[in-house]
Amino acid sequence: MSNINYITTNWTAGEVSPQIEGRVDISKYQNSAATLNNVFVRVFGGAYRRPGTYFASETKLSTAPVRVIPFQFSNTQAYIIEAGHQYFRFYKDSGILLSTNPVEITTVYQSGSLFDIQYAQDADTMYVTHTGHPVKKLTRSSHYLWSLADVNFIGGPWEDFNDNVAATMTPTDTAGNIAVTAANYPFQAGHSGSLLRIGASNGYVRITEVIGTTLVSATVVKTLKDTTTTYDWAMGAFNEYNGYPQSVQFYEQRLYFAGTKRQPQTIWGSVEQSYEDFTPGSNASDSVNYTIADNQVNAIRWMMAGKSLALGTLGGNFIAASDTSSGPITPTSINIKKETVYGSDLIMPKRVGNATLYIQRNNLTVRELSYDFNTDSQLAKDVTILSEHITTSGVKDMDYQESPDGVLWVVLKNGKMATMTRLADQDIMAWTRHETQGSFMSVAIIPNGNEDQVWVATQRSCAYSATTTNGYIRMVEYFKPFLLPESLNDCFFVDCGLSYNNLTTKASVVTGLNHLKGISVSILGDGAVYPDQVVTTAGTISISKSCNTIHIGLPYTSTIKTSKLEAGTLTQTTQGLVKRVYKSIVRMWRSLGCQVGDGTTMDTVIFRTTQQPFGQSVALFTGDKEVAFPHGWDKAAQVYIVQSQPLPLNCLAIISKVEISAE
Repeated sequence: MSNINYITTNWTAGEVSPQIEGRVDISKYQNSAATLNNVFVRVFGGAYRRPGTYFASETKLSTAPVRVIPFQFSNTQAYIIEAGHQYFRFYKDSGILLSTNPVEITTVYQSGSLFDIQYAQDADTMYVTHTGHPVKKLTRSSHYLWSLADVNFIGGPWEDFNDNVAATMTPTDTAGNIAVTAANYPFQAGHSGSLLRIGASNGYVRITEVIGTTLVSATVVKTLKDTTTTYDWAMGAFNEYNGYPQSVQFYEQRLYFAGTKRQPQTIWGSVEQSYEDFTPGSNASDSVNYTIADNQVNAIRWMMAGKSLALGTLGGNFIAASDTSSGPITPTSINIKKETVYGSDLIMPKRVGNATLYIQRNNLTVRELSYDFNTDSQLAKDVTILSEHITTSGVKDMDYQESPDGVLWVVLKNGKMATMTRLADQDIMAWTRHETQGSFMSVAIIPNGNEDQVWVATQRSCAYSATTTNGYIRMVEYFKPFLLPESLNDCFFVDCGLSYNNLTTKASVVTGLNHLKGISVSILGDGAVYPDQVVTTAGTISISKSCNTIHIGLPYTSTIKTSKLEAGTLTQTTQGLVKRVYKSIVRMWRSLGCQVGDGTTMDTVIFRTTQQPFGQSVALFTGDKEVAFPHGWDKAAQVYIVQSQPLPLNCLAIISKVEISAE
């Protein structure tokens, strides 16, 4: 029989898969947890309760799916787009934009295809791609004035130029409204609206009507050289028949598009500093057109700009760069090489430092694409390898929060959320899970002062709403700040919540909770926890004491469960030995109100001392709390820390006093 003090100093390996329980030999096992739910790991190593979400608005069509998309005009002006069934709505400064009514524009995107949209932004303009629709340009003219229109491309882009001398085009004139007759090339109905280049002068027309397989009417956009029959022609790359590009990206002062139905392995780059001009030529600044050569079909799913232009395809990752030792890509200087064989999903990747995080084609694995000096190539590291169980339902959406800690937010298809705190130079790769009453549907992140603001679209059960009775409603919400303030009044740990804040006038009745009618909510008033209540049909709650600050919303539970204890040596192990944790010391930072135990029997941690008067809230606590652990003998010796009250829990370390049997 022996007694030890065992300390868990950090959780920088995150919540690990149950299949890792046998790997007590690896260093990351000591920095892991069996459960990290509704907490996230900060770069310091501790496990911190996630903040709650603040209600911004019910979505326009509460019965239809929505997606949230970031729009960053500048470092000080950023917006969230509520993308719904054939509409966009806009949010700014933690609320929906109103000009009498919500600011809204009409779109062509239906609810079932919202997550197929990709986008790239430059200042007040966002280019939007979808394989089923022409490329669009979203333009912000002011907070309240937005527009979405087809891009009027100049000079291209083009499919490969015709090399069949028998396939010819004959225009009836060089300008104006003309007809074009084809030989040995059948026009398709989907060519209507497409560009068509005819002759060697870069002259081209826009097809206005497909009259038959050999005849179209057209309007000349750039004057044709003559009316001679020619096999020097090219069909526009983007049209209903060929399809529209899958992805879009800015790189080296060009706007790139990639991956149509008929040319899934081709990229098109604009003229330098002229994003909508695709006039071909051999000058360094002219447009770029390149098709990946590979022994299998590798449809391009996304592009990401970094030191080079990364291309994620179905069959692997490619890198596009100049084929010279230095300098930018040009029409005559471009090389695309395959770097990895791990194919990509359609979900847009995220740039994290010098790496690109993307979802593998299986829709389960998150990979980190980065340069490796030892092999002089790109590697695609599996960053879910220790936590594969977290993404088993599949990935739906993701975004990256750079500040305060560098966290990847991943919406899962089961309605839950996962986060990965990633700091490569400190070897931090910590996955945690997040649950809420209802489902997370989408995530988008924008800058907001000294930390990035995380927005989500949610689906929640509600007894009543303006558009749904006794069913589900969808909402747009945002997480409150992650950097915990010193004041308990500023701690917000409820979901889909609202606050009453008035420093001069106290209140005991809070109104305006219409989105939570008939739902049981948690209440924190001036730092004190009040009993849960059901919101009335009038959208109100009442508490027993008037307060200046009241936070109300859906409760959620945060749970930390340590990994099975291993306190052996290089030659011995404590696995399989019977153990008993007889005391736990929890090192906390700005915390209040939690329980410690074995998951079944839990002891409440006492924060109020005899010197603190009743009727006043207890201050946030930083330090060590000792708990006589309420558990007997077993072989796991795992400690649970649970927080179900609307209060903070920030755990820096756990010291377990353990008695170990000799057999």
